[in-house]
Amino acid sequence: MGYQLLWANKNKESIGVFRLVAWLFPDSFNAFDCLAEAYQQKGNYELAIINYRKSLDLNSANSNAVQHLSQLKQLKLGT
Repeated sequence: MGYQLLWANKNKESIGVFRLVAWLFPDSFNAFDCLAEAYQQKGNYELAIINYRKSLDLNSANSNAVQHLSQLKQLKLGT
């Protein structure tokens, strides 16, 4: 549901769904990865970084989070 909302450019609603999932499943690296992706698409890079880092804390092998953190770092350095 969260991704359906995200793909429909309903970022606020998708973030709400992903926040709920992260709250319900606080040990799920994927929940925080999805939440981070929604924040990133909305342009809230600070919260995206926080949630990608949380995802990595829960699963250090999460290559998606590593890739996105690298992209976000480049964006921040470019501004």
